[in-house]
Amino acid sequence: MKIVEFDYRKNECGNQKKCVLLLPRPIFPLISGYSNKNYNLIAGLSKKYNLFLIVLSQRELLSEEIEYYKTTVCHTTLIVMPKIENIFGALRTVPTLVPLQVGYYYKKKIQKIVDVKIKDADIVIGALIRTIKYLDSVSNKCIKIFDMVDSIGLNYSHSAGQSTSWFWKMVYRIEGKRLIRYEIEKIGSSDCTFFVNKNEENYYSQYGKTVWIPHGVKEELFNYQQSDKTYQNCVAFIGKMDYQPNIDAVKWYAESVHSKLGKTVPFIIVGANPAPEIVNLQKRYPNIKVTGFCEDPYLYLNSAMAIVAPMQTGGGIQNKVLEGMALGKINIISTLAARPIIGAEDGKHFLIADTAGEYCELIEKIIGNREQYAQIGRNAREFIKKNYTWEAYIRIYLKTLEECEE
Repeated sequence: MKIVEFDYRKNECGNQKKCVLLLPRPIFPLISGYSNKNYNLIAGLSKKYNLFLIVLSQRELLSEEIEYYKTTVCHTTLIVMPKIENIFGALRTVPTLVPLQVGYYYKKKIQKIVDVKIKDADIVIGALIRTIKYLDSVSNKCIKIFDMVDSIGLNYSHSAGQSTSWFWKMVYRIEGKRLIRYEIEKIGSSDCTFFVNKNEENYYSQYGKTVWIPHGVKEELFNYQQSDKTYQNCVAFIGKMDYQPNIDAVKWYAESVHSKLGKTVPFIIVGANPAPEIVNLQKRYPNIKVTGFCEDPYLYLNSAMAIVAPMQTGGGIQNKVLEGMALGKINIISTLAARPIIGAEDGKHFLIADTAGEYCELIEKIIGNREQYAQIGRNAREFIKKNYTWEAYIRIYLKTLEECEE
């Protein structure tokens, strides 16, 4: 284990209250909902509190992440954990009732470091279920926030019957019940728990104080203009392509929908770290392009005829859908992906499809009358502008912290 300390803003941190934020992994590069959410959260918290950051990682921080912390937070503690130790930690929980991923991230020697950092804190925030165990030692005088985001337990329980991967089916079944039990326990011991999914927030509200706080999007997407006519007849998907729910979604679309439409409707898979099975789709089917990491993924999305999010597993709010809507594009998404976007309507802000036949039918209708369906994209952009911005996210977050302090 390696510990690196960054103390760039020490002289600027004055008499504000001390807030400690514990993250389970780095936030750069900014290629996921996790990354963008915490990038904006750090900026928002730093305006009101002396922010001290603890980042767990399996690698050194990228230079751009270090530069961001230099100008934003009071102090950063990076704890680099060898992956093999994490694996053994997860394996040790197998005969217990502790979730595997809690064991994967929890180490007693890290606990000692966290205890020192949070000793004089006014507010401590644990991001995701992977870090919340480290805050068990928080004193009663300190406000404890569980930034849970999604219920992984509920998502795993649903995904157990949907995943195409035998390995993930096994993981989902083992973890589902453990996670729900653990989530309930930690919600009850926290002063407040944040959710991005309204339905999940409703479900868990009986166990403690919970707040729904939807994610936002980059404001520059509302006025994004770049496009390439090469991709104007394509359907696109965006997401981290080593994330199992994204793998499940793309494989399902390729095998169930693209296999029927591929000769006339190319499919572009945009996202970093594509798994081998995603890369291999280019060999199995015609007209599939896997981009891997690209500096400007929105060029593909904005150029495409439509964006799809045929999520079969996973849960929570899908930032990929919010971004597609912010661009003013036609989004065809599954019921699972649509459910967390409160206030949005099928046929007005996006199109819902759950079967291969429904996807094929909608895509063919769009090809036949693009202008008619373009209005859905325009409606989507206005809806996101009004309801899903990072400014609104931070406003709700800080207001809730104020209420907890009273």
